[in-house]
Amino acid sequence: MDKCFITGGNTNSAFGIYLVDNNDWSKVTKLEIDSPEPAIFLLSIAMEDTTHGVAGGVEIGLGGLYYTTDGKKFTESF
Repeated sequence: MDKCFITGGNTNSAFGIYLVDNNDWSKVTKLEIDSPEPAIFLLSIAMEDTTHGVAGGVEIGLGGLYYTTDGKKFTESF
C-alpha cells in the first residue's frame, strides 16, 4: 500500500487524522473530520484499504468513532 493513515496531534490543537502518500513523509496531509465536536483524542485507526476505514478515540459529548468511504473525509458515526 502506498498510503499510510495515522492519528495524532499536539498540545496546541485537537487531534486529527493524517495521510502520508507515496511514502513521502515530508508531505503529511491532515484529513477532514465531519463532526459537530472536534476530535479531542484519537487513539487508533484501522483501514481495510485506501478508501475504507475507521478511527476511534475519546471525545467530550457525542462521538468518538469516525468512518471513511473515500479515504479523504472521515464522518462521525452515531
